[in-house]
Amino acid sequence: MAEGVVPSVTKPVDSWWTVLVIDPIATRLTPLLARITWLTPNVVTLVAFSIGMAGVGLFAAGMLRLGAVVFEVHFLFDCLDGKIARLRRLSSERGAYLDELCDTACSGGAYLALALAVSPQHGVWHVLLPLVTAVFFVATLAHVPVVQNRAVPERLGGARRRWQTWLNDRRLMAYPTGVEAEVATLFLAPLFLGVGAVRVVLVAAMGFYLLRLVDDVRRVCMTVR
Repeated sequence: MAEGVVPSVTKPVDSWWTVLVIDPIATRLTPLLARITWLTPNVVTLVAFSIGMAGVGLFAAGMLRLGAVVFEVHFLFDCLDGKIARLRRLSSERGAYLDELCDTACSGGAYLALALAVSPQHGVWHVLLPLVTAVFFVATLAHVPVVQNRAVPERLGGARRRWQTWLNDRRLMAYPTGVEAEVATLFLAPLFLGVGAVRVVLVAAMGFYLLRLVDDVRRVCMTVR
């Protein structure tokens, strides 16, 4: 049953982590949860938000491994709301806005809580790590017009175009997304690495969001020429 439901509930192209790890689970849960009439997509969004904030609280309390697991469960539920909406034909702009608002609040809160949990009391890390949250929020806000205008042209060469087509045919994006950054920083790093390594991963995440911010500005400028 899950195999038959895949084309109707999944996005045509999505992040690697979502396609390869989350979707095989989510597409099996979607038809089961969709049968529960009171479990609307917005309710699932709020459930995901509650789980995400629980993960934020665990990060803030220094329980990094448990916080990482709980925050990844939040991401699973975050993927379920859209799938249930598509399956039950309940997609709406209000639901999409609620989902984006909850996602941004959870992810921003998690970055801040994790950064503060692994920051020493003094020194450059104490200043640098919380900046990750500020960069995340700025980059996320700047990403909104790019997401809303998906027709921004890209001048791809022959080899790059073929590579992108090959990936897209398998529902995979041709570039890393915020999902991969969050999984690496808020799930894998605190789950498997020590505090020092988590600090490095947080700074790497800030670098990713800065690069995405620059690319988004470039794309927006292309649309106004």
